[in-house]
Amino acid sequence: MDTTQDNVSTRLARYLGYKQITKAAFETSAGIARGSLNGIGDAPHRGTIAKIRKTAPDLNIGWLLSGKGDMLLSDNATPDSTPGQIEVNTSQQSPDLDGAPDRITALIQYLKEQGLVHGQGHFADLIGYSRATLSQIKNSHARTPLALLLSVSETFPAISLDWLLYGTGDMIKETDISTHSSRQSEADTLQDIKCLLTDIKALLTQLVEQRPESPIPGKSRANGRGSNLEN
Repeated sequence: MDTTQDNVSTRLARYLGYKQITKAAFETSAGIARGSLNGIGDAPHRGTIAKIRKTAPDLNIGWLLSGKGDMLLSDNATPDSTPGQIEVNTSQQSPDLDGAPDRITALIQYLKEQGLVHGQGHFADLIGYSRATLSQIKNSHARTPLALLLSVSETFPAISLDWLLYGTGDMIKETDISTHSSRQSEADTLQDIKCLLTDIKALLTQLVEQRPESPIPGKSRANGRGSNLEN
């Protein structure tokens, strides 16, 4: 699929076209200023997102913001239980994309300490972005794409989206701290097993090297007969 022009504005237009609603009519229904949706950009205000979500309850906000997942929520899904659906704070504030590089640096350090990533390159691979792109964002403090932060949220669901986007609250969701602790425990156990296997391998190698060479069956008897014949 050609995603050259795929952004929040075009995805919203796609949804409105599917529902056969004009932008003007939707803005009026949602209580959004006329013409505001024309320049919504890729970092819309949380208040605008909240109004869109309230007016279009079947619209997947995760898809609207990132282009990932389905455009519409399933019939039996609720916004809080649908995969890819993102909980959005309703206060009037735009995402702090300029401060995101510092948060990404702190996140990578945390994930390294938890044994979930090996480093910056591994982190970039996991979220689906090139290592060069991530390095440029971190080193030059370039404006971080909203889609990158959303990809981080999808890859590491225990990380608070409010913290990622706005720098508010704690990095880790309270309900997921135990999950991270469990993952760390599993990682430590795996590391202990690897070390144990390495020690066992070294011990076996040492035993094989120290073991006296066994005589080849029949060799001694053959040598004895040969000596008798010579005599």
